[in-house]
Amino acid sequence: MQKKIFYSILVVVLIMTVLIVSVSLGVFYNEYRNRLFQDLRVELGYLALAVDEGVDLSEVKAINERRITLINRDGSIAYDSEADSNEMENHLSRPEVQAALFGGAGSDVRQSDTIGEKMLYSALLLSSGQILRIATPSASVFYFVISIIRPLSFILLAVLILSALLASVVANNIVKPINTINLDNPEEGEVYDELSPLLLRLTHQKELIREQIESAEAKAREFELITDNMKEGLAIIDKDGRVLSVNSAIIQLLGARDINRGDAILALNRSTAFADLVFSALSGINGSALINEKGRVVEVSSSSVKEGSGAVILALDVTEREEREKLRRDFTANVSHELKTPLTVISGFAELMKDSDLNCAVVRDYSNEIYKQAGRLINLVYDIIKLNEIEDTKKDIDERIAISDVIDENISVLREKIEQRKIDLKTEIDTKVEIEGSRSLISELVYNILDNAIRYNRDDGSIAVSLFQDDKGKHFAVEDTGIGIPEEDREHVFERFYRVDKARSRETGGTGLGLSIVRHVALYHNAQILLSSKVGTGTRIEVVFPL
Repeated sequence: MQKKIFYSILVVVLIMTVLIVSVSLGVFYNEYRNRLFQDLRVELGYLALAVDEGVDLSEVKAINERRITLINRDGSIAYDSEADSNEMENHLSRPEVQAALFGGAGSDVRQSDTIGEKMLYSALLLSSGQILRIATPSASVFYFVISIIRPLSFILLAVLILSALLASVVANNIVKPINTINLDNPEEGEVYDELSPLLLRLTHQKELIREQIESAEAKAREFELITDNMKEGLAIIDKDGRVLSVNSAIIQLLGARDINRGDAILALNRSTAFADLVFSALSGINGSALINEKGRVVEVSSSSVKEGSGAVILALDVTEREEREKLRRDFTANVSHELKTPLTVISGFAELMKDSDLNCAVVRDYSNEIYKQAGRLINLVYDIIKLNEIEDTKKDIDERIAISDVIDENISVLREKIEQRKIDLKTEIDTKVEIEGSRSLISELVYNILDNAIRYNRDDGSIAVSLFQDDKGKHFAVEDTGIGIPEEDREHVFERFYRVDKARSRETGGTGLGLSIVRHVALYHNAQILLSSKVGTGTRIEVVFPL
């Protein structure tokens, strides 16, 4: 503001000075020219007296540098001090000559046709009827103006320097009261009356800010009280991994000592899993992990805050849930193991009865049913075992898999079923698509998706199998023309033992675990499953593997 005032004053002074100098030069110019005309008239009067006395004009030239011209009444030139009178044109039309003829005297300023220079002319009518004219170059006026510009320039410079000093002092005096305003008490102090509305507004704004700060502090205390009474652990961190807020639950769950605002979040827990979660969240990637801490299992989830300004860490005690899950897996494994052997024996005897030469039709029917049910139970046990194996598989397999080969193998296995149902199989396979993972698990995924497409298709239906890669990932898709899945069932079809049509599942021998296996294999490979279906039209299942 001070600079703006300073430059404003300086510019105004500069403009005014330039205007004054310009007007002064104009006045000096006109005054000097008028004085020169007056001198010419005086000289012309003396010269006219000399001519009337018979003085030779050529002799006058020697004592006077002005141009002298004697013009006859008809406009012809009788004498000229600067040019040959015989070669000069008629001057009767010249303004000063006309004025002298009709008024006795005349003057003019114009460009001379004879010598090519701007001149000041003064003419006088003599008693003989001739016109005597003298002239002087107008450059002499210009030279006079130039001669006074130099001292005026020094004056102008002095004025500018003085103006700059005065502008600086004035600007400082204007701004000083504003700079010394007491912001804690704006209404106090000596200021200009014009600033009173501003000071009143500052006072009001200060009071409003104080109220907002008090409100924010109250909300912060309320937030702290709520979070401290949560069973879930909660921590909020900034973009540098420093604690903004933390409750007592997360300190207890992660086995840390007291931690305060501004401390590094890694002071809560030193495990690699926790550190990875924090760094991932700060880089914009959400995640979760299970951390074993003093006999407890804690599920820690991290969520990044938009625009990379920090993250939120949530911790839950899932010890009981994990123990139940472990018991369930153990039970599934034990039951599967106990059922597999006797069911295999039943299946073997039933097969002998089915293929024997006994003539009893009832025995053969019973044997056939035993074989059928035993096969179904074996498939169930196999699916349970496979599902349990997938859940317990560690991600340490790094194998390049050509998915097209896996698809071809499973189509060959299921070819007989496809032909029995008279299903039209169409394939569009990109043989260059490869992924990293477990070949056996990928084979299970492909088999179960294809098997479902056959099992729940209609006779004479069709199946379209495609494999391609784009900028979103590597896509394996199977689309059938089967019974479809109702909208309310779509979110449940990947759950264990969930069947949309239980009667048809029993009829076709489905175990209800196929899509659950597909989901677990997809999770193992960090793949995404897309499901679209319409009842009575068909279903499309697409698995998108990451690039």
